[in-house]
Amino acid sequence: MIKVDITISNNSLKILSNAFSGKILDPKVMQSTKFAFNKGANMLQNTWKTWARGGSISGAEDIKTPNNNLAQSIKTQDLGPFDKEIGTDSPYMERIISGQNAYDMKETYPFGRKSRRTKDGRGYLIIPFRWGTPNKEGGPRAHFRNVIPQELYDVVKKYKVSVITGETHVEENYKRDLIERQEYFWGDRLKDEDAGNANGLVRMGNKGGYFTFRIITEKNSINGEKWWKKAVPGNDVPNAIIRANEKQISDMIESAILEDLGQSKD
Repeated sequence: MIKVDITISNNSLKILSNAFSGKILDPKVMQSTKFAFNKGANMLQNTWKTWARGGSISGAEDIKTPNNNLAQSIKTQDLGPFDKEIGTDSPYMERIISGQNAYDMKETYPFGRKSRRTKDGRGYLIIPFRWGTPNKEGGPRAHFRNVIPQELYDVVKKYKVSVITGETHVEENYKRDLIERQEYFWGDRLKDEDAGNANGLVRMGNKGGYFTFRIITEKNSINGEKWWKKAVPGNDVPNAIIRANEKQISDMIESAILEDLGQSKD
């Protein structure tokens, strides 16, 4: 569980300690303070959700692939009248914060549920790579590692689309489990060695976008090249969220406490 807490600052605690002499705060009396806590929690939650959907936060790297499911998983929980927690149980968020070491994808990818099996029993996997389209200035859009160059986009946007037919067939994976596979009707495909990684690009219908497909095979294949997943450093998004909001929230809560106590901040 990744979480961020709303807490009362040391200065605010001194104000409360002097006013209440250690007595438990009554949320029915401290209405402004309670409202400030709720508003602060919403600020943190909204900042986190905005980041998950592709927004930027000072001190944190942008998310590589904006993810609405991650945004929806970020919830606010009441732990007490003046104790709130904003968190997510998303494993994806945990991986973002922890980062990962580099590894050879051939050691795992060709053997998973979506894997396939060659006639001589070796595992392989077909991996789709989504391509972004250029922006109005012809440059790359944010959050896309692969972006179609403008001159190439002028060609492929006119391609006959490839579509999922809706039909399926059953096929064994590496472990010989029977897996239901989609069937496709393939339209035009880019055939240009000079296009580099864009060679083989197809335009998918139903707003599917543009894709290339590559095959990764197990390590004992004839092609001995390694598919390295680069190391990804940890991204401390929760603390960046706190830093982006803490002063505004702290000032807001302190003002609310003083209002409830009938005091002036001056």
